Amino acid sequence: MAKAKTKNQHVIPYGDKWAVRGEGNDRPTSIHNTQGKAIKAAREIATKLRSDLIIHRTDGRIRERDSYSNDPLPPRSFRKVLFPATRSVTGKSRIRKAVKEVISESGRSSAEALHVVPHNGSWAIRGQGNRRARSTHHTQSEAIQTAKEIARKRGADVFVYRPDGRIRDRDSFARDPSPPGDRKH
Repeated sequence: MAKAKTKNQHVIPYGDKWAVRGEGNDRPTSIHNTQGKAIKAAREIATKLRSDLIIHRTDGRIRERDSYSNDPLPPRSFRKVLFPATRSVTGKSRIRKAVKEVISESGRSSAEALHVVPHNGSWAIRGQGNRRARSTHHTQSEAIQTAKEIARKRGADVFVYRPDGRIRDRDSFARDPSPPGDRKH
């Protein structure tokens, strides 16, 4: 029997509020006054559904992604899921305009992301969508340090995975003109 695909949960701007919306849904699941409250609600849903949590910036671009699935490997590539600034897009010309915005935005993506993943009793750095490791390291901290050095030079993101395959941490070294606040340091 085929496994049912779970719906990823998106935290998106919704007027002057924030909404949680299941992937593919037209209407939001819930609306919140702050992004933090929306993230908390979406995280509960994503954990329950064993899906991904995708947090968007106010301009619709993806700010952060957390995985709550059982997938032991990073995805071959992240899908760029952008929502138009308006609450609903109807009419051929508005739909065309929204599609053009999404296409032009996806063309400006940063360098390929790096993934620090468990690899035969050690830790490996893999490029986005690659099965082969760029390099292997005895400890996770060595792999993280090397991945961050490479990412700084290339302006890429680093995703660090737990031994069970879930994302533990993410650092972005992309040249973003308005980056989100640093929550770790």
